[in-house]
Amino acid sequence: MVPVVAEGRRQPLHSDHNYRADSGRGSDLLFRNLETTKIVKLLHATALALVGWYMIIPPSSGIRRPGYPRTNPAAPLSRWSFYNESWDHDAWPPADRAHAKEFDLKAACEAKKEKVYPAHPPPIPRTAGGDMTERIETYREFGSHTICVSSGDPRFKEK
Repeated sequence: MVPVVAEGRRQPLHSDHNYRADSGRGSDLLFRNLETTKIVKLLHATALALVGWYMIIPPSSGIRRPGYPRTNPAAPLSRWSFYNESWDHDAWPPADRAHAKEFDLKAACEAKKEKVYPAHPPPIPRTAGGDMTERIETYREFGSHTICVSSGDPRFKEK
């Protein structure tokens, strides 16, 4: 039987896996690739650990009439406002990036978003006046378009 030689190898392939250590290269290419993959994954995980997360709120559409959208979720992220726990709800915009609340994990950002802007809020009380009802609806609309993005998101650089 003629031994099979892999392309680029000087020695024949052996069915004995213990032979790989004696192949003359120190280790088989397969194992070398696995080691490189581990290093790349470690570097990737380290890079992700350095990334912060922001909860951002879309800009206003400028329309303040009932039945029209109050938000502009299609605007570039560079125009969106950053969430800050101490912002006054009557002041707009809420915060710039320098004063924004930064989260370590996306899950923490999403949990805070759900707490501040619940997906299924309770109904507006009937006792709320017209002005208060409109303010609540506006708050909910902005909340429904609020998203969590990483601090390194390239869309922040769009103008």
